[in-house]
Amino acid sequence: MNISKPLYQLMQTAGISRSRLARELGVHTSTVTNWLEGKAPKSDNLTDLARFFAVPVDYFTPGANPTAQPAPPPQLDQVYFSLAKQMQSEGIHPDDIEYFIEMQRRARQRHDKG
Repeated sequence: MNISKPLYQLMQTAGISRSRLARELGVHTSTVTNWLEGKAPKSDNLTDLARFFAVPVDYFTPGANPTAQPAPPPQLDQVYFSLAKQMQSEGIHPDDIEYFIEMQRRARQRHDKG
């Protein structure tokens, strides 16, 4: 599956470089370059891309409308995602990561309510 065109458009819309996207997803910059050159991503990477850019996975599939501009992902959600990937790479259990993110979201909601 060639995701280069929709991925490039998402990166341009969000103002994200190859190196930053690689860092956020926990992959090498060369991996992102490969995707932009037409190499198919692994399914878990495709899921991570969709989650990061707040689009459905089928946004990247043939026949999807890559000219549709999704809403830019909220900055804080990018931070949560990046934190979760970092915690996962350090061997922290996924349930603990989810708990941490949920606690942060609740704190954010309390803060937003004033």
